[in-house]
Amino acid sequence: MEDKKIMIVGGYGGVGRTIARLLSKEFPQRVIVAGRNYDKANQLSVELEHTVLPLKLDISSETFPEKLLDEVSLIVMCIDQQDTRFVEECIRQGVDYIDITSGYEFISKLEALNADAEKGGSTIVSSVGLAPGLTNVLASLAVSKGRNVSHIDLFVMVGLGEEHGEAAERWTVENLSTTFKIRDHQGFRQVRSFHESKTTQFPEGLGARRAYRFNFSDQHVIPNTLKIDSASTWLCLDSTLFTELLALLEKVGVLKVLRYRAIQNILVRILRSLHFGSDIFVLKAEAYRHSEDESPSFECSLVGYGEGYATGMVAAKVASLVFKSSLSSGAFHMEQIVDPSAFIKEVEKEGLKFNSRNLG
Repeated sequence: MEDKKIMIVGGYGGVGRTIARLLSKEFPQRVIVAGRNYDKANQLSVELEHTVLPLKLDISSETFPEKLLDEVSLIVMCIDQQDTRFVEECIRQGVDYIDITSGYEFISKLEALNADAEKGGSTIVSSVGLAPGLTNVLASLAVSKGRNVSHIDLFVMVGLGEEHGEAAERWTVENLSTTFKIRDHQGFRQVRSFHESKTTQFPEGLGARRAYRFNFSDQHVIPNTLKIDSASTWLCLDSTLFTELLALLEKVGVLKVLRYRAIQNILVRILRSLHFGSDIFVLKAEAYRHSEDESPSFECSLVGYGEGYATGMVAAKVASLVFKSSLSSGAFHMEQIVDPSAFIKEVEKEGLKFNSRNLG
């Protein structure tokens, strides 16, 4: 194990750089930064005083370099993929794998590899980041602290002042016009992003805010991992005006045009050029005994600044855990491999502020 390394694919991107920087401090000379642009990987290596090793790698190619994974025991994937060929190669070679993708479509493909991972001796971990990620962990804590919990509401507030990567911006824009399936006291039903809303009280003096349904993957995952009946995730922005504008555009049907790639590209460019507001983010979980209850029995939240850095910090902590531990083989979500109370204490050390209330 002493000569094995961690490979970060897409390691010179916004989140990848944070992961590389943090892991290189803990495992100098044992972190590989890989991607299609060798110059960028090498530049990061220079910036980090050669504590990381650069590598040119294109995982979209038809074949992978021979002996690519011979010295690697863990992959941290920071870029989106169209298929699971690379993950399957990791499983064939008994290499552990962490993915920070947000979309449930790909996460569900990783779930389907559970039997193969068990057989191949690989630990596959998804739902790593903030939402999904820390939201799953907050939900896990809420279920453990609440009594007879059957439903979890998750709330995500993001700041418009944060400079997100293009992939993150595009994922958000694509999901502004989606329909998806949820389960609540009415059973399974189709819902639309930014159509239904729910109001919650955010901590740190932020007050009551109305948030809207959004297709985060955590709500699809935690009913299974936490053994509860249902979950819903709600999104708002730090700007109430901008949040309500999006809701209005959905109501009158304007957001439907975001189904066209050309329109998506325009909005992504606008979002990447305009930054106003703060870089705050707030994650909150409310536990209910029944999904139709008006009041939760327990609630908890995390408040931080710098969503990109926090995502990388969480991923680095999970990577360190997987790299140093002998976890069971199979496909897991983050909340299945970390102790929620202990992990929250870890992120508090990094500046995130935790609040919780037992409401009966």
